Amino acid sequence: MTQNVQVVVTAVKVNGNKTALAGAQRSMVDSIVYTFSEAVNVSGASAFTIAARSSYTGTVPTLTWTAVSPNADGSSTQWAVTFSGNGVNGGSIANGVYTITMNASDVTSDYNPTVTSQSRATDTFWRLFGDYIGAGSVTPSDYDYFLDTFGLKSTQPGYLSAFDYSGTNAKITASDYDYFLDYLGLKYKNVTTVATI
Repeated sequence: MTQNVQVVVTAVKVNGNKTALAGAQRSMVDSIVYTFSEAVNVSGASAFTIAARSSYTGTVPTLTWTAVSPNADGSSTQWAVTFSGNGVNGGSIANGVYTITMNASDVTSDYNPTVTSQSRATDTFWRLFGDYIGAGSVTPSDYDYFLDTFGLKSTQPGYLSAFDYSGTNAKITASDYDYFLDYLGLKYKNVTTVATI
């Protein structure tokens, strides 16, 4: 008897392929990483789609997906969705609240291409420059973190790339400070109740 076991998504993480941006922070969001139960291939122009939530700000970018540490045939257990084009600065999606959807029919098992991924509900996430704590707001506590890293170069201890607005990973500068002040006190109402990743 032959049994086909469907591929499943085991994890979806914001900034899952960039250690320097990992964790709760949503100050810079440069990728969404999907982890699967086995190596998969992703094909099709709409394997992943994104939208800005209507009740929040947001600029919809162009999506690109690539295999993380791919096998020789190009398949992988992890795929990173990254952003370019509209609103993207320093590799990060623009401030806003977004939904991202995976089209399961475009994700197939590398072992058995007739097996597709199990459907997954739409995931919601946000980006808000300065939100180092990941609370959906830019608070005095975030300001303390910013001051601790202000003026530091990427080669120095204490440098936090989540506050590098340009994404150059060179130094936290006065320009980064100006951007931070622009958003200090800003809060996405009820964002924690809608965010799923």
